[in-house]
Amino acid sequence: MRKKSVALLDIRSSEITAVVGERGVNDTFIIKSKYSCGYDGYAEGEFIDGDGFVCAVNSAVKSILASTGGIKRFYVGVPGEFLKVVNTDRVMSFQSAKKISRGDCEFLANMAAPAETDGYKIIRHSCLYYVLSDKRRIINPVGTVSDSLQGKFCFYLCKSSFADAVLKAFKRFTGIVEINLIPLIHAEAMYLIEPEQRDEYAVLFDLGYISSSYSVVCGNGIAFSESFSVGIGHIAVYLMNELDIPFDVATAFLSMVNLNAKDTSGNMVECIYDGKRYK
Repeated sequence: MRKKSVALLDIRSSEITAVVGERGVNDTFIIKSKYSCGYDGYAEGEFIDGDGFVCAVNSAVKSILASTGGIKRFYVGVPGEFLKVVNTDRVMSFQSAKKISRGDCEFLANMAAPAETDGYKIIRHSCLYYVLSDKRRIINPVGTVSDSLQGKFCFYLCKSSFADAVLKAFKRFTGIVEINLIPLIHAEAMYLIEPEQRDEYAVLFDLGYISSSYSVVCGNGIAFSESFSVGIGHIAVYLMNELDIPFDVATAFLSMVNLNAKDTSGNMVECIYDGKRYK
């Protein structure tokens, strides 16, 4: 695999996708290889079928390895259903005004780490923002001068049972020597929401098939996040019952919804299923 390419496993509540890609121009991604495998998913913070999850991961990763050799590192996105977001606030003072270093930020982050992580493991942290002694709120304080530094931190804790299941699924692939767990909600927020919007607050809603999550984004972190076991599949069942249409038609209608479209008279969506037109 080329050095600038990365391998990622995206674990959704209806399918698992393994991807190999690299960054393109204008902040885009170039997908070199991709394979998806359906499975039973997860709900209420647990996999519905643990063995089925392992089989789906094996299938997706095996297919990627067959098409793209030399993969030694995988990044695995941790869904909101298996994450706990812990916010902490810490401040440290200096004897006199000094130029803030990266080491100061790291030391403050270590001070801010939550003490109790029972059943969870810290996989990453970020800082929503820093506050200097003159009360300025800043995203990156390195190089600024201040006699104190306060940080509003966000720690992402992964459920231990999820981490164990992922490691079990990768156990057979001896050539893969490094598994990096990344909080999916944070990765999505940093990529999809512009820094200017994150300077204040922004809301990110991720609607899955069985499980969904919403997050309040601020600066370089997540101020609040919650997941719930309701998704597109549940909405499709509701439409099926209320409109007396087949489930596949309800799912097709939902895939056509464009929340950014302007509503005008005469607008409609239609679907042909088993030779019958639905609209």
